[in-house]
Amino acid sequence: MAFRILRLNGRPVTPDVFDRFAEGRFWTDTMEGYLKDKKAVLELHKAARINGCHGSTILDSQQMWTAKFLTQVALEYSHDHSPAPPNIVNQVNDVLNYPFHVDVELLAHKRNTEQYRPEKTKNKLLKSSISCAAFGDEALLKLAVEDFNSRQSLHRQELEQLMSWLKDKELYEMKLAKVKTGYCHFQGSATFSDPDHSDARILLSKHALIISLVDDLFDINGTPEECLNLVHLLERWDVEGPKVKLCSKLETLYRAIHSTICETVEKAFPLQERNVMDHVVELWVEMLRGMLKEAEWARMNLAPTLDEYMENSPITLDRCRSLLAPSHVPSRA
Repeated sequence: MAFRILRLNGRPVTPDVFDRFAEGRFWTDTMEGYLKDKKAVLELHKAARINGCHGSTILDSQQMWTAKFLTQVALEYSHDHSPAPPNIVNQVNDVLNYPFHVDVELLAHKRNTEQYRPEKTKNKLLKSSISCAAFGDEALLKLAVEDFNSRQSLHRQELEQLMSWLKDKELYEMKLAKVKTGYCHFQGSATFSDPDHSDARILLSKHALIISLVDDLFDINGTPEECLNLVHLLERWDVEGPKVKLCSKLETLYRAIHSTICETVEKAFPLQERNVMDHVVELWVEMLRGMLKEAEWARMNLAPTLDEYMENSPITLDRCRSLLAPSHVPSRA
């Protein structure tokens, strides 16, 4: 556990301590191996999952044999060959199905609370009734349940706020806009679920939804003139809004972009102590130019050279990623 905590917090801990566990045959020589200690193997597998981008042969080997061991454990108990220890099957399935790097923090907390709740306690996580194995600290578990419920309640309020914004900006009737709003908000909720990051989640969701709708305009729904006009509007940015008459679809999208940029700048100022308007507008302009180039390739059925692609697409993706990063958005006090 100490290895996992240090590694997850960016500490360069060497995996050499696990050298004697790299192969399963060495594990059987220990007391835990002789007793087939499943929880010990569980902890070894969790540690091996945190292998970093460069990897370690020690952790690779350890992950392989522990995964096979735990898979066999789950199969044995699922076929009722022997009585399962409390929660061991749930814990094994969680570790195998939800690696730490693809797990959702809030859902992981929910599963942990479910697995370690006392059987006699009948608290509920919203609509889910949970009965689990004994755990010593009732107060801690009650706090965990209340924390989950309060966070999920806040996320629901944020989603309702986004749906209201969708109608207010007349984006509601655009294709798949309602469905995409849920997807975009989940992206923020899964990335940073802390209650203090509510503003960041909402603005991330707005930028992500508008980017998705603009991408549909460039790839499917828009004419070349409409796409070019949208780029020109952002290039001639006016904080007061457009000064020319636009078609209904283009005006709706531009006003949504305009209001979201202004809201981002307003909320970023207390954190940055500077006006980030030019920076955010520049990100949008460079991203739209890249999307316009890709739309032209698709419309003309052209295959760009590798150099052309590498000159354009990484910039588009980088600007999109920057717009979806919460670093320029303040947390609530």
